[in-house]
Amino acid sequence: MKTFLVATIFIMTLFIDGMNISAQTTYQFNLEYPVRKWSADAVEDNEGNFLVVVSERSGVEYSYSRALRAFLLKIDSQGDTLTKYYQFGDTLFNFTGITKISNGGYLVTGFSQLEENDVSSLLLMKIDDSLNPVWVRHHLISGYYSVGIRLVFKMNNGFILTGCVFSYPSLNIFPYFARIDNRGNIMHSYVYPDSTPPDEFEYLLTKDSSQIWLFAHSGLSPIHNSPSRAVFDTSFNHIFSEPLPSSDMGDFSALWYSDTTFLLSFNGQRPEMPYQDDELGIALIDGSLNILQQNLIGFQDTIDDPAERFAIDFKHTDSIYFLGDKNKYFGYPGTGVKSWIMTGQLDAIFQLRYLNFISDNSYYETQYIKATRDGGSFICAGKWVPETQVYDLIFLKLNNEGLLLGNHPEEIKMKKAVLWPNPVSDQLFVQTALRNAKLIIYHIDGSIVLKYPLSKLVETIDVQYLSTGMYIYKIITPEGYHENGKFFKN
Repeated sequence: MKTFLVATIFIMTLFIDGMNISAQTTYQFNLEYPVRKWSADAVEDNEGNFLVVVSERSGVEYSYSRALRAFLLKIDSQGDTLTKYYQFGDTLFNFTGITKISNGGYLVTGFSQLEENDVSSLLLMKIDDSLNPVWVRHHLISGYYSVGIRLVFKMNNGFILTGCVFSYPSLNIFPYFARIDNRGNIMHSYVYPDSTPPDEFEYLLTKDSSQIWLFAHSGLSPIHNSPSRAVFDTSFNHIFSEPLPSSDMGDFSALWYSDTTFLLSFNGQRPEMPYQDDELGIALIDGSLNILQQNLIGFQDTIDDPAERFAIDFKHTDSIYFLGDKNKYFGYPGTGVKSWIMTGQLDAIFQLRYLNFISDNSYYETQYIKATRDGGSFICAGKWVPETQVYDLIFLKLNNEGLLLGNHPEEIKMKKAVLWPNPVSDQLFVQTALRNAKLIIYHIDGSIVLKYPLSKLVETIDVQYLSTGMYIYKIITPEGYHENGKFFKN
């Protein structure tokens, strides 16, 4: 079913699938309108609906921008939507997070600013289960240009907020902690006095709620030049810092995996490469920072980044979902630049259960993944639109095999294998988690050029002897799965 929802300033295009397989539904929802927009977080409610925070900004991407407004997008389990707008007088604002409150309702975090002033205040809003405001607070963080909240932790009689504040004009960032009561009043706050160049921090609250762990890529005292963990008590006193087990870690997401171990996703470097070659890394680490399991997902000569906001999630320890970008491009994506949404699942011993690639010959940048109550996953990504110079938002509800079932836009391709580069000159790379798969390459007249077994996650195939022109390929498995495509040989 295709539904078009028209509002005063934008058009949303909705593609949904009503098939129910093992109580799992899948859908795709595209938020398409020519205003700069982004989504930083989403949460699943008790009925399987997703509440998504969406923010709008001025201008176009890769240029000066200011907050405009924000809203909540409710996507139900069938893919239908409801939009809830908010207004705080003439105040401009954006949302950065949403947290479910145990006794009902949600805490929404963000920042706000007056039209005549670029300085931002911390925005806190409690909403009830019908998404109506219960209270709203605006807190100016004196001496800092802006504030962003990364994670909210529930405590007795309130919450701990963790994130960062920005200086001006250098835009260095400083770790920020605040304890608020159940009415959104700040009881105590702290800015760690050392800063980093623009970068995100990640936080964990220990299982006994006695410590906060801060993960930083580099720059924080006293571990200046290495990724580190800084340990604070819940009064925000710094206890100690220590380096992480690898010097090539950044862009973190962290989750407790058990009472004594946690998952850390990161942007890592493939060890054998003599130059920067980003990979999506996922590690299982104990409290003493020993790596117990690890997997690097990606390959040389492509930037394979973790998702911008939250790259990992799970409901069950044997099904760890992850999200990232394959072939990410830093900066303005020029003509012909394309990337893939890369998503998959690891089992309890960190082996790939599946690895899927999603694209339609466009450029994507992934934002976050959420494991769903029905065993699947929910993904948010931005799709670059050259005509408007902004990213449209795409939301995908996938099943437990990472698939979008039933009818969906023909242009989107859900693939279990990806070939690059295309066009190719000498070496063709094939990445797939399919077991016992085989690549068959054909001339355009249908004659077979090559059969190649795909026994590794990434295979390197010499094609320099092929004549210039277009070739057809097929990837097949003994179970009957197959994919088709084409590539060009220079």
